[in-house]
Amino acid sequence: MEKTVSVMEPAKLQSEKTTAIVIYALYAAFFMGGITSLIAIVASYIKKGSVAGTFLESHYRWQIRTFWHSLFWGILGTVIMGIGALRAMGSILAMLDAPKVPGDVPNVPSFLDIPGSLPLLIGSFISFANIIWFLYCIIKGWLRLKNNKAMYTD
Repeated sequence: MEKTVSVMEPAKLQSEKTTAIVIYALYAAFFMGGITSLIAIVASYIKKGSVAGTFLESHYRWQIRTFWHSLFWGILGTVIMGIGALRAMGSILAMLDAPKVPGDVPNVPSFLDIPGSLPLLIGSFISFANIIWFLYCIIKGWLRLKNNKAMYTD
């Protein structure tokens, strides 16, 4: 099935392109305060219909998918890190509360000996990879938009 491409007046197209740029900027500003991503996702859903059939439609779809994928992986990484941190803190507190025997040398475990350290590392890796991927999506989308190119081509 061939997709029809609608033609838009140059002034209207430029206005819609500016809106898409602002939405990318709102996503990028997420690192200064998370509320901007919520504003961006709402704006993406609202504006997507008004640019149907143009190259801008693919940018709004890209922005929406970036938001939801990033939210999923961000929550997953945070939950796994939280579980690891709670387990590690519990283990450390248990070691500190262990009865002391006079003359006994304290056994200081390495980081990987502490239960919970592996989930903490895995969750941290997922969260870090998510941040890198999120930035990649914003930059790629912004550059393609700047060059009037649709997403999901080439």
